Amino acid sequence: MADSKEVAATPAGWYLDPQTTDGSLQRYHDGETWTEHTAPASAPEEPGRLDSTDASESGLNSAAEREPWAKRIHLGRKIIIGFALLVALILGAALGGAGKDDKINSLTKDLIAVRQDRDQAQAKVNNRNEQRRADEASVAAAKTAEKTAADEAARRAEAAAKQEEANRLAAAAKVEAERQAAAAAAAAQAAERASITVDGVYLIGTDKTAGRYRTTEETTYCYWQISSDANGSNIIENDIGSGIRYLQVSNGQYLKVSRCGSWQKVG
Repeated sequence: MADSKEVAATPAGWYLDPQTTDGSLQRYHDGETWTEHTAPASAPEEPGRLDSTDASESGLNSAAEREPWAKRIHLGRKIIIGFALLVALILGAALGGAGKDDKINSLTKDLIAVRQDRDQAQAKVNNRNEQRRADEASVAAAKTAEKTAADEAARRAEAAAKQEEANRLAAAAKVEAERQAAAAAAAAQAAERASITVDGVYLIGTDKTAGRYRTTEETTYCYWQISSDANGSNIIENDIGSGIRYLQVSNGQYLKVSRCGSWQKVG
């Protein structure tokens, strides 16, 4: 039966051509497979040797790269030897009769076993290559998924930052609007407290602002009175007349106006 033990890695070099049986031709093995380069067997180079420059250019320096093909070289040699023995036995049988049929059958079985070993070795190599390609595809898919997740995280972070900035600007705009509304209300209140448009009694400092007032138009029989109490019993100053009228009031005083039209604070 065929020898199925592991063989050592065969270095690149010139060897007997496994495709011929007469030993007249050499073929170059690059450490991984038989090449198309041949030479007569009468002028061989040193077996298993290759010029260092050629080996370097061919990328044959790694024993690890040559190792998967050692079995194939060994099997090739077995095939050559088997074929040679088979031819010899056939010739012997033709000359000496059928007495050697058993040996021929045995060698044929060995040859079949060698071929089976070769096919099994090739199947293992194919399986390893398929597994390597599957692993590479898995790694590539994982990297793609990782990049996609990173891009999505960056997109969400950017969107969150933009939303946060929009919220900040909206809050600032709201504060500014409220400030302006308050300022406008204060200005309107100040303007309202600095003018008198309706006859009545006003507490200066609360209802109206202290200061100098002037009528906005000519009046007739305009009466005004300044007192220290709301009912007007303690009169500080009063006047009645026509035309443009003026008066001066202070905080805490009560001002009563009648038939004077509108007043505007002028100082």
